[in-house]
Amino acid sequence: MDDQGTLHIIPDLDQLIDERLPCDQSRIISTNYSRMSTLEACYGYKVLMIDFELVNTTTGEQWELYAVAKIVPNKSEIEKSYEIQTTFKKELGLYMTARDSLNKFLKSKGQLNGIEIMPTPFGGRFNIDGSDTMDEHAVLIVSNLKKYGFRRFDKKRGFDLECSNTVLKALAEFHGSALGLKINHPEEFEQNIKNHLTDSHSSRSRHKITRDQMTEVLKEESFSCEVIQKATEIFDRRSIKNSREPWATIIHNNTKVDNILIRFDKYDRPSAVKLIDFRLSEYQSPARDLLHFLFTSVQLDVLESHLDDLIDFYYHTLFNQLQKLDVDTWFFARWSFNEELKVAASQSEFFKTVSTLNATFSSNLDVSKGRVIDPMHRKRLCFLVKEFNRRDWLCL
Repeated sequence: MDDQGTLHIIPDLDQLIDERLPCDQSRIISTNYSRMSTLEACYGYKVLMIDFELVNTTTGEQWELYAVAKIVPNKSEIEKSYEIQTTFKKELGLYMTARDSLNKFLKSKGQLNGIEIMPTPFGGRFNIDGSDTMDEHAVLIVSNLKKYGFRRFDKKRGFDLECSNTVLKALAEFHGSALGLKINHPEEFEQNIKNHLTDSHSSRSRHKITRDQMTEVLKEESFSCEVIQKATEIFDRRSIKNSREPWATIIHNNTKVDNILIRFDKYDRPSAVKLIDFRLSEYQSPARDLLHFLFTSVQLDVLESHLDDLIDFYYHTLFNQLQKLDVDTWFFARWSFNEELKVAASQSEFFKTVSTLNATFSSNLDVSKGRVIDPMHRKRLCFLVKEFNRRDWLCL
């Protein structure tokens, strides 16, 4: 444990989390801070682990609560980065408002577990003075998933079939729950969820390099000139903002291995899934999350044998969730979902998936020659292009 005096101490922490403690009779006895490893800090933020010791003031029973806090390193980081301000405000709204709204709706429909895919929030604020301006006291506190048995996976290998189905079930129920709220209570959805889903923007810093590496691989693997041209043109479209009704809902927008943790039961079977990092969440088609997960995060041999099965499983899970939430499913027929897949593939997920694969395998890129040399990177890239072309998803 780090020396407490050398760490960032969060002002008014007790008051910040008091309303969200799992037990109303709980009181904090002690608070211990420690740093997360450099690998687990993210995107300009500092991440601290916070272990709380609490006591039930009625029974005298003592217990522990494990959390992580996402904070901004200093005021200068806020002032120079508009992106930090907008993404932090988005995450804060999704955890502190949208999640509560979805939970309330699901419980009214008899789904007492609520939204299980999001980590439990214990408190958060945009500033300490109640203004509209972000300050250096901005913080978001959520459960420390690793302390509760969740674990990460090798991003270069991905998930096996059993884990993939577990993730897809959680993802489909998440998307379906938000769709159910939108259709049953549109004003509440607009105010408590959609208002927090500001557009995200991808960097252009590696656009040309990634495209050139892709086309070089496709040439070396003897793809036709026609397919290479289509792939290049679709990649150059980048990610188009296109919220199509009635399918548009909250999406995570970055459903890759890095952002997914799974917990296993005593029989070593996947039993729970959590998504982290909602900075990029948008109001878009759920097909975007589905495709990005499948083509970046499922083991290649599983994709080759079970891609259609995985898509079917996701769709039927989402459809069943809509039925449970009293949604008229006529508007969510399979033919309509197939169209969503095609649009999502060509308007965003081809570009995003190629870019994600490039980032995932970047340690094995021959930078001096600009070549993709990792065998799995090449195989996944070729599979992506073949499947998108076979399904007529490489279309302008």
